[in-house]
Amino acid sequence: MRSVGTASGDLDTRITAVGAAAREAATACGDAFPATLTEYSAVGAADDLEALRTAWNVPALGLLAVGDGSTTALAYAAKHPAQVARLVLDSPVRYNGTEIQRAEDAAKGLSDTVDAFAAQCGSSCALGADPAAAVRDVIDRAASGRLGAFTDSDVRRAVAVTLGVGPGDRAARITRLAAALQGARTGDSAPLRACCAPRTTRWAATGSTWAAAPTRSPRPPPTR
Repeated sequence: MRSVGTASGDLDTRITAVGAAAREAATACGDAFPATLTEYSAVGAADDLEALRTAWNVPALGLLAVGDGSTTALAYAAKHPAQVARLVLDSPVRYNGTEIQRAEDAAKGLSDTVDAFAAQCGSSCALGADPAAAVRDVIDRAASGRLGAFTDSDVRRAVAVTLGVGPGDRAARITRLAAALQGARTGDSAPLRACCAPRTTRWAATGSTWAAAPTRSPRPPPTR
């Protein structure tokens, strides 16, 4: 969840602002589409996929779902199992989980990522002897407004993007992230911001669902 506006030292104020914006958006959506609001669900999206499959006149779909999109893909697979040729889930969220459960999962995932990053950074890590503590220090600084407009959400995004889809091999990503985080600790957040910028478009696809008809390569029958 991204903060509203620039970074602020008052976390409660930021949470209140985000909550107010969410309530306002939800109310506006309900006012605009009162008759169809309940259709905006994973099951509804799965029905849309089935409508597309029928329109395309293909026997089965190959589904690739990322993040929240996994809920739609799984709903489709549950409702139309014979029409699924392939199903690939990347970073799926908890199926039918509450927002609180998903937030807890995301927090645990970030913590595990930081610990794994720290373990792999090595003795020559730019963050020093305790990389995990250094990462959390950068997050805390951002949350308290000490990294200017760079928020704690931005730091988490930089970690996830760099390690997940950043350029180079794993070792290069770890080295780049460590140097960027250390730069932020010493007053230069530009390298950390750059960790996000080149991959914004690609990362923005997270939470989306792609559906495609089988191509010219051989496909297994829907029952497999």
